[in-house]
Amino acid sequence: MPKEFDIDDGILEEYLGSGGHVVIPDGVREIAEGAFDSCESLVRVTLPDTVTTIGIMAFAGCENLERADLPASVTEIETMAFDGCKSLRSVAIPEKLTVIEKRAFYCCESLTLVTIPEGVARIRRFAFSECTGLKTVVLPESVTDIEEFAFMNSLDVTFVCPEGSYAHQYCQDNALPFLFDYQYEAFRGLIPQGFEKLASPFLADEEKPYIFISYSHKDRDRVLPLIKDLYESGWKIWYDEGLTIGDRYDQTLESHVENCSAFLLFVSDNSRNSFYCRENEIPWAAAYGRPIIKCVLEEEADFEIREGTVLETVRPRDIGKALEKAAGLSRGGRRTAKGVSVVVSPEDRDEPDLGTFAFCLYSGKGTAAARAIMLEARDNGCLLYDGTGDPEDDEKRKESSCLIVFLDKAFLSDDRLTGILTEAFQTNKDMAVCQLEELDETDLPRDLAGLSRMQWLNYAHGISADMNTKLARHLQKRGCRKTGVLPGFEYETRPDGIVIRRYTGKDPEPRIESEYGGLPVVEIGKGAFKNCVHLRSLVLPEGILKIGQEAFEGCVNLTSVQMPGGLTEISIDTFAHCRSLTSVTIPDPVREIGSRAFQDCRSLTFLKIPAGVRKIGESAFAGCASLRSIDLPDGLTGLNDSLFSGCESLTSFTIPEGVKRIEAWMFHNCTRLASVSIPDSVTMLGWGAFAGCRSLTSILLPRRLEGIASRCFEDCESLTRVTVPRGTEGIGDKAFH
Repeated sequence: MPKEFDIDDGILEEYLGSGGHVVIPDGVREIAEGAFDSCESLVRVTLPDTVTTIGIMAFAGCENLERADLPASVTEIETMAFDGCKSLRSVAIPEKLTVIEKRAFYCCESLTLVTIPEGVARIRRFAFSECTGLKTVVLPESVTDIEEFAFMNSLDVTFVCPEGSYAHQYCQDNALPFLFDYQYEAFRGLIPQGFEKLASPFLADEEKPYIFISYSHKDRDRVLPLIKDLYESGWKIWYDEGLTIGDRYDQTLESHVENCSAFLLFVSDNSRNSFYCRENEIPWAAAYGRPIIKCVLEEEADFEIREGTVLETVRPRDIGKALEKAAGLSRGGRRTAKGVSVVVSPEDRDEPDLGTFAFCLYSGKGTAAARAIMLEARDNGCLLYDGTGDPEDDEKRKESSCLIVFLDKAFLSDDRLTGILTEAFQTNKDMAVCQLEELDETDLPRDLAGLSRMQWLNYAHGISADMNTKLARHLQKRGCRKTGVLPGFEYETRPDGIVIRRYTGKDPEPRIESEYGGLPVVEIGKGAFKNCVHLRSLVLPEGILKIGQEAFEGCVNLTSVQMPGGLTEISIDTFAHCRSLTSVTIPDPVREIGSRAFQDCRSLTFLKIPAGVRKIGESAFAGCASLRSIDLPDGLTGLNDSLFSGCESLTSFTIPEGVKRIEAWMFHNCTRLASVSIPDSVTMLGWGAFAGCRSLTSILLPRRLEGIASRCFEDCESLTRVTVPRGTEGIGDKAFH
């Protein structure tokens, strides 16, 4: 083989032999367009360091190619270079590359890790789409542009990026799971000797109160020994070293802040400048009312926390003492930081009583835990007065509809507080008693001995959604709860009704009423349930007229949604990546289905499109691998790009009369599609429209067909005969390849 030459289309296939390994000799500068296209015998290729360019579709369709050794000399990997290399397990992307071109690694299903080198600035459309096995993508500081669909249907990816980079912002804007580069290094096993077997994370077990550790990973060498000391001393802790690649980082952290008993922040210059500490973890602690303890590693680095309750600021040697003061925590004991039990008066009246608010009473020791519970109650619409028990509050207490008592041993040792409770108990004042410590009859004064014999609705530790509901309902009966408040939702009140902005609850089957406080619920806002992984089913009440973009995107455990009958549009990405969604009924008034509306709904088997639908956006049903049949209405004039791409269970399809164009990649990789009925109204078949339809045996092209675009029937290996109508002016490159 000569030393100086370019490799042209198909020229090397005869050199493969039986081993499937090709070593390109020195001197080759370019792997030209389609050089190894669909070369199924190729298993491995090794390129010399003289190669600078890998051309369009150079290795496209090499389904058995497992390894490509690319030299550092490569400066260009062109469009579709490795498209469809389903067995490709690893590829080292050269450092001189600046752009990852369109579809460069499309449908490389066996790739699990991709490291983009520093210097790459742009990742183009579909570059890593359909890489279903991809778990980790490392993005450098140099990336400044990631185009739409670059990682479409590559759904289990965790992105690794520098803090504050474009890639970091890209992940945030698109609600993608990500880790910072220094976190990723820790997860790869770079943990100091002696810490690998530390039992972490501790789950948010209601019987096991834990401390959330917040720190900058740049301080790991200083912080981990302190964490280990806490752990060995019997404290229950949670910190993010226990996460693994693939965990949803933001949601996991927020959940553990929400359920912790105390929030321990290690203060340094690094944590002061840390995005996660400053913008996420500290605000979460404040929002959920968690008591904060600051441990200062560097005296000059201390900073003020303007929101939230800071119990103490300590040095490392005093952490244990501070924790003992924090909301009743104890080493290795049962959870005492918070716990709700409700006691109601024997006369459980149905009508509102004296006033419109509940009076809250607690000891100084129980302040942090009481205020945490009060915060959650207020989120449920409860109207509370934060009382002190002082004489000047007597009138407020008498005006209240209900007394909420946060009970602990410190409360019972205070004669003034116990006297107020005894008076309320003896006069049958409505009460909700929230336990901050586990108490028994021997802890109660004689006058309150009957308190423990009353109806305890829940003696379990922890504030469960069920407990919050019972407490809210009890207070609502007393007239001290806003009925216009949606528990577990962020919402906006407009003159025409209520718009749900975000679901913040944990109930897998939340209930939405048709109206609250006389106002109807009219809209589900953009991204309202996005990435709610615990959501399983939902009934949307009549009266909702609009569901915003991305409303249920990423609800991977959602199985069913009952939509309101007045809906006229299903927006962009509404149910994208709802992998467990098995059934959905689209209301008759719907006129438009947005792009990617049902993309990657892998469990969806059947869908009926109402007769009034006139527009369906691109990729609306792409990746619906279980979709066996779909009814399209007459009246559609076009079928958009990638509409049914990857619908592997479709076996036959009838395109409605009136459709004029079948756009690019419409049935791409519909591997079981055996027959398609195309009406005479169709005049154009788009790029790759039926590419990869391996079961397609015959097709009758319409009489008025004007053109067939490139790669239209590529890899349709069962297609034996096609008659192209007279008058068809253009047949694109490799249309029947």
